[in-house]
Amino acid sequence: MTTAITVEKHNHDMMIVQATLLADASGDASIQTSNEYKGFIVKIKVDPTTGSTAPTANWDLYVTDDYLTGTDGTVPDVLGLVGKDRHTTSIQSLEQDDLHNGAACHGKLTIVGDAMGNGGDATVTLYILRVV
Repeated sequence: MTTAITVEKHNHDMMIVQATLLADASGDASIQTSNEYKGFIVKIKVDPTTGSTAPTANWDLYVTDDYLTGTDGTVPDVLGLVGKDRHTTSIQSLEQDDLHNGAACHGKLTIVGDAMGNGGDATVTLYILRVV
């Protein structure tokens, strides 16, 4: 398994981005989408059981949007830190209520796994309701 976008369904009413994250020696992994996504992230499925090495306990998931890059170069987590403290062996879903009725996005998205441990891996699926 390598860090990669494995599904990217763009220009649908319900857009889907699926990424496999494989942490490097620093314990982190990240990947950016090829397309821009304009809409609301209404569900996130996090599956740490798809690879060979579970991530460490309480690893963190962030999603950043390049459209929101500040003048100082910082890019905020569009999830508002709701993706923190993920489980190591259970499949978890963050639903629309968890995401405060959806996390707005407008650009290319970067999916980040932080503190996953060396070689920790997981599959993350974003469900994005398109706004036209």
